[in-house]
Amino acid sequence: MLAAALFAALSISFAASGSRAAEKPGLADALTRTSHLASLHYAVHIGISQNGTPFGLHIRGQSDAHTVSVHFKTQGMSGGDLVYGPYLYVEAPDGVAVNGTIRWLRTPLARIPANSRELAAMRALKVGPLLALVARGRLHGNTAGIFRGPVAYDDPVVRDSLAHLTGGIEFRALRLTVHVQRGLIDRLRLTGKTADGTSTFSLAAHLFAFNRPLHLVPPKPGTFMDLELEQLSE
Repeated sequence: MLAAALFAALSISFAASGSRAAEKPGLADALTRTSHLASLHYAVHIGISQNGTPFGLHIRGQSDAHTVSVHFKTQGMSGGDLVYGPYLYVEAPDGVAVNGTIRWLRTPLARIPANSRELAAMRALKVGPLLALVARGRLHGNTAGIFRGPVAYDDPVVRDSLAHLTGGIEFRALRLTVHVQRGLIDRLRLTGKTADGTSTFSLAAHLFAFNRPLHLVPPKPGTFMDLELEQLSE
């Protein structure tokens, strides 16, 4: 199923963002500034129609240099990940409590390999892959700060960035629209379709609350289980 393929793809290694500047200087500057923000919030909606059957994924996140919080929701499933302090917290699907109160699994970041599926999934849900698409696009802008143009589907960075968000389906005829406000990228939209035209893809993202402090609280004791303790109990 498409849902299963999507979440399998989310566990694949995250690709580097790439650094090739976009064509317009105004967009290149905005891309650089957005990439170096101290913190931001974002919301992403992905829609895929496969042979007329729709599928959607909603992502809400916030991040700074040391903390990342991501929540996602799709048909029949929701979840979340949190990097807070020295730990990665992974929320149980749909927030279902285990043993009455346990809703999170906690793992020390120091014990997680850099190329692990857990970290790859979280990175795939951040804004890095979206900014990589902007960097690879052949975009032209107007005086209103709107940039439009194609993105090469066979660009290795584009392939890797989208693989995590499309379940591995290859979408072509990619068209990207980017909105720049006050020197920062605040909205973008990407569309595409498969080679045979039977499936379509759309992605809409909103970036906001730039450089504002994050107000995140880690799960309280009694609501999480340490992965090491769980492994020892097996």
